[in-house]
Amino acid sequence: MTAMAFENLTKPDSRQSIMFISGPGEFAGLLGLITGEPNIYSLQAVGETLVAVMPREHFYALVRGYPGALFSISHLMTERMSPFLRQVDFALEWLTVKAGRALYKRGEASDNVYVVLNGRLRQINFLSNGERRIVGELGRGDLVGFLEVFSAQPRAHTVIAIR
Repeated sequence: MTAMAFENLTKPDSRQSIMFISGPGEFAGLLGLITGEPNIYSLQAVGETLVAVMPREHFYALVRGYPGALFSISHLMTERMSPFLRQVDFALEWLTVKAGRALYKRGEASDNVYVVLNGRLRQINFLSNGERRIVGELGRGDLVGFLEVFSAQPRAHTVIAIR
């Protein structure tokens, strides 16, 4: 069995790119099982394929019965990561922003770049009359604040979590 994983796209005019190729005896979908989040890719078989499927409920039952299995599964996942990604992981800080709260505000120093893993963010500007103007919305996989950090400029918009 060989399968190619393509990124799931939210924009209809976007072109798919191959994220990884999975061969015989390899696993796919482990991150989604562990986190409970939907996978960010779709699998497409290359030729005739026999696949073993484990429903999420059975996976959780297995981990409850054998908690040590989670370490083995995590090891399988990290083996697939590139050395660069493994190094980047040490530099990451995980942050949860509750709905209605600001990730950052216009004019603040630009010292971080963010990646949306789940939920939605809204970029807004406050007008002189007190009204809000929506500049854009960001979702899963979007990079937030990169241009401001790269150009060493203060934040151009206020970014608020909406869900």
